[in-house]
Parts: sequence; C-alpha cells; structure tokens
Amino acid sequence: LLCCHTPREGVDILQVVVPEAILAIEDSEERKISPQMWESFQAIAVGPAIGQALETAEGLHDVLQNWRGPTIIDADAINLLATHRSWLKLLHRNCILTPHLKEFERLVGKSANDFDRLNKLSIFAKQFQVYVILKGAHSVIATPEGDLHFNMSGNPGMAKGGAGDVLTGILLALAANGIDMLNVARIGVFAHGLSGDLLCQEVGWRGISAGLLAENMGKVWKILENKN
Repeated sequence: LLCCHTPREGVDILQVVVPEAILAIEDSEERKISPQMWESFQAIAVGPAIGQALETAEGLHDVLQNWRGPTIIDADAINLLATHRSWLKLLHRNCILTPHLKEFERLVGKSANDFDRLNKLSIFAKQFQVYVILKGAHSVIATPEGDLHFNMSGNPGMAKGGAGDVLTGILLALAANGIDMLNVARIGVFAHGLSGDLLCQEVGWRGISAGLLAENMGKVWKILENKN
C-alpha cells in the first residue's frame, strides 16, 4: 500500500494522478506525521517537492527522530540536511540518501576531481553509517563500510526532470518488501536504469520521460524475475 502524506491542497492532484494511493491529509500547516501512524509503515521516503519551509524542516526532523526503519532521503530532504548539519547524527544504517551531484556538493563541499568526489562519498557513507546513491551518468552506491558499487545501466535520455523521483519510488517499494538495504540500492538503481534502456529502444533518448520510466517498470521486473 502506498500512503502519501500531503497538505490538503495536494489532494485533488494526487487522487487524479495516483488513484491507488492512500492519502494522509494534513489540515494544519504542520508537516508532521501523527504518532499513531508510525507503526503502520514498512518504509518511508521523504524529499521530492517538499520545499524547505520551517514547518517542512520540522517534519523531516520528526521523521529522523521517530523512525528507524527503512528510509529513502532525496531532493529537498537532502538540502535540509545540508542546512541543518547537526541532524546528520540522526541518520542510521536503514537510510539511503539519493543526491545528484549538486545536492551531494551541498553536503560535503566541492570536489577537485572525480577521484576526490568518490573519496568523499565513501567517507561520508562510512562516517554516518548510511547508503548513498550518487546519481549521474553511472550512478555510484556507497555503503556504511565505505565500499563503492558502480551501476552500468541507464542512458543520457534519463537526465530529465522527475527521473530521480521515480528512483525514490522504486527504492521505497523494494524497502517496503523487506529487502536488505544494500540490495534495495543495487537492485533499485539497476532496474531504474534498465527501464531507461528499454525505453531508449522504443522511443529514443529524447522520448524518455519520468512518467514513462515509472510506467515501464512492470516490463523491468518481468525481465529480472525471469533471469532468476
């Protein structure tokens, strides 16, 4: 089951675009999850399109303080962590951060070259005991042990708005199914890229969009399941 925690103004759009979703509607300006809801979740994703308002920041802090289960942290949630650096100590081994290059730069500072960036990636993941997926032409997964895993699926046509949000959804779904976090990251990144590669064969690089990436995931899972 997918539960979307949203302010009331987002309800109409979500009900039309994602009719399968259960909506946890907030009537107040606070962005916090009610205490009785925590135990109903298997995994939480936070970040895409949430903004960086004070109430939103407090909502993120609430998640980090109260939830120790599988957590996917993306987009504005990463930017908020970069702004509130003391919150980094609330991260844990069930967290996967999914920054693109600029978001990662906000967390660790500018890098002199690719080698320096990979070194910072490894150190960050090990220091805060998290998994980090550094999104790019060939996404890199860093583990809490400081190991790096390189993904080779995907293509330049996936460099479109919303593509990273689709990855967040894929990771959330895998985590909610009880898969260990390393394999959530590895399977999720590869499957996301494979969706783009299959689409490239059908519509070309320019025809790929975030919506098509999501819609194509059924084909991806069928291919991966048949390989096993």
